[in-house]
Amino acid sequence: MDNQPDDYEGNEDCVAFRNLRSNIAKWNDARCSKRYKFVCEVFPDCPGNTFGGRCTDVCNQNCGGANNTCKRFDGFCINGCDVGFQGNTCEAPVKKAKTNDEPSKKVKASGAPAKKAETSDAPTKRQRQVMHQQKGRDK
Repeated sequence: MDNQPDDYEGNEDCVAFRNLRSNIAKWNDARCSKRYKFVCEVFPDCPGNTFGGRCTDVCNQNCGGANNTCKRFDGFCINGCDVGFQGNTCEAPVKKAKTNDEPSKKVKASGAPAKKAETSDAPTKRQRQVMHQQKGRDK
């Protein structure tokens, strides 16, 4: 059905939009005398936490919500992901962000542990200057 409509053999005067049980629907042309069972056919949702053309694939267990529900054709998690997972189908674990309170695992060339980064509670150079100026005004 590529390059449709193509008026094959010069006798296809009507157009149909066909869904071939995938998430991609395509145009097709046919003879106007050909009869179809449906003017418009919509595939029902898959039962439970299944998806796919024949509803045989199972939604990822990390999909959010009570039933781990996902979209019928592509497995996209409708209610987002459970805590700790990310991605359209919640397959990827979230990487833990490193905080300044965690010790560094890097080692200097001398073999001594690397200096721990300053915590965000320590005042910056600019903050120290402002505090010093305020103390001078308070006297």
